[in-house]
Amino acid sequence: MAPMRTVAIRILKPLTLVLGERGIPVGPLLAAAGITDDGTQTRLPADALSRVCTLAVARSADPGLCLHAGFNSTPANLGVLGYVLQNAATIGQAWSQLQRYWQLVDDAPLFDIDNHQGIASVRMRRDTTVEPTSAQALVEYLLAMLLRLSGSLAGGELRGSGYLQAIDFRHVEPADPLRAVYARCFGSARLRFGQPHNALYFAAALLDQPVAAADPALFDLLSRQAEAELAALGPGRGALERVRASIERSLPGTPPSLPQIAVALGMSRATLQRRLADAGTGYQTLLDEARLARADAMLADRSISIGEVAFALGYGDAAAFHHAYKRWTGRTPVQTRDRLVR
Repeated sequence: MAPMRTVAIRILKPLTLVLGERGIPVGPLLAAAGITDDGTQTRLPADALSRVCTLAVARSADPGLCLHAGFNSTPANLGVLGYVLQNAATIGQAWSQLQRYWQLVDDAPLFDIDNHQGIASVRMRRDTTVEPTSAQALVEYLLAMLLRLSGSLAGGELRGSGYLQAIDFRHVEPADPLRAVYARCFGSARLRFGQPHNALYFAAALLDQPVAAADPALFDLLSRQAEAELAALGPGRGALERVRASIERSLPGTPPSLPQIAVALGMSRATLQRRLADAGTGYQTLLDEARLARADAMLADRSISIGEVAFALGYGDAAAFHHAYKRWTGRTPVQTRDRLVR
């Protein structure tokens, strides 16, 4: 049986602070979400985080509460990961570290980062088992948090800066008064609803922006600490990241097989499979995730044919890619392209 996915309880800090400021008792709300906060708990079931966000919105009677809370976040809310980000040389390097060490906050990888034709994107990975409306409050919290963190690293405000281009949401467009809150929170960025993914899109020049007050020596020290904490999560975590990196480096192209990756990592196929299972995943799942992320990035460019996308992902023909993509998303590649490119 795969281990239960968990998240670090510290990620709730911005939300609980906002609740406290509004006089809403935090303890009973956490208890209603199935969380016993006795001061010793460091991680909680991942699905509890979504329940907390939904309950917070309901009890505050403020549909924009999670957006407000996300924009109150600081790098410190991410623990050592946050301090690594604060000392990266550029926003691009910080995003890379966010992706590498996100498991210190959440057992499952959450973000895919891409840079294509002058647009840098941070896309949340889809959980096809959860309806967009059920995850709306959590999505608002996480996207607002990521936008706020990126702005604080750049030493300013990204909303209205010209860097933030668009934001995609899987859920449908909200009605007022929440729609008005979106407009205030995200400034002039183009908001698109009912999209295949939740994502932020920036001008690629943002990646070269230096991180304010970064310290290279401290970055190296904190990165070593983050590596140690990642390793302490279990032997499967390191293997998972190395397998994912091997697959992502191969795309576009033919992905390496599990036996090939095992040889490169100096372990048997059975050992590698066991370590991935310890991390709650498997080779095919990681391959599908990487292919889906690459496919969506390429489908956003109409100059790339569906056949070229299929070939870039290692498929022999467009039909095989079509069937795989529909299995992943419930839509055809053409349907997704029509949503992404308007």
